[in-house]
Amino acid sequence: MECLLLWVRRMKLPRVLFTICLFVVAQISAAQSPPALGVKITTPFMPYSATSSQIIYLTNPSTNDVNVVVNGFDEQGNQWDLGVVGVAQGRRVLKLASQINTALANEGFTGGKMTLEFTLTNAAVRGYFSYNAGSVRGFTPEIRELFPLSGQSTNAPANPALGVKITCPYMPYSSTASQIIYLINPSTRTTDIKVKAYDETGTQYDLGIVGTANGRTVTKLTQILSQKLLEKGFPGTGKITFEFDLDNPEIIGHFEYNAGSVRGYVEEVRELYVLPPANP
Repeated sequence: MECLLLWVRRMKLPRVLFTICLFVVAQISAAQSPPALGVKITTPFMPYSATSSQIIYLTNPSTNDVNVVVNGFDEQGNQWDLGVVGVAQGRRVLKLASQINTALANEGFTGGKMTLEFTLTNAAVRGYFSYNAGSVRGFTPEIRELFPLSGQSTNAPANPALGVKITCPYMPYSSTASQIIYLINPSTRTTDIKVKAYDETGTQYDLGIVGTANGRTVTKLTQILSQKLLEKGFPGTGKITFEFDLDNPEIIGHFEYNAGSVRGYVEEVRELYVLPPANP
């Protein structure tokens, strides 16, 4: 772009033609400039209780300070609008656990499994989330969703209606293992939860619809999945892969397990697909 401007100046064009050239250059520059972006960072699973503590950090690699706005929802579908809980200063790491605890307590929250959403007008910010539960430490991922800031437009075409298949590729079942299986629904739309599973012997388990993921709610599935597996003939011991089929692409999975004195984290695998027409 700078080379084009230099060429325009060196050509010593007439004023009208020079103005037209500058207008064209400006239009090209505007068309190529990406929109200013913000980011919504979601940590889908954060336990609050007398025996747990939270590890919540945001890091701002840019030089621009930005307010941190936090919202949350829990297992009962309660909503928590905490507003601005702090400022992520440029080139600093910000610890937020105590500020969020105070804000939640001020709103009357007493405990439970929480999904936290951080909204920032600076897409450079990153999050780190984990927790202590008794003698073990758990990990919870950072889910990022970029959005154009007010007054900006990406001019993107409308997306087709999508579903999502979420795979939990490894979940151990034994007398010494326990499972931590949650689905998080950040949208307001209730969604049926359809599940299939298989184990290391190749045995298939079609569990059907095991429940619903209510809007803005954290849904625990550990017990119902264990029950459905046993009903389908699972012997109670083995390594299971779960496949969750949902017609709502906003659903997020959170999977961990306890094996003796250690806690393991299992990363979800997401596969979006186009839903068939409602009226083919």
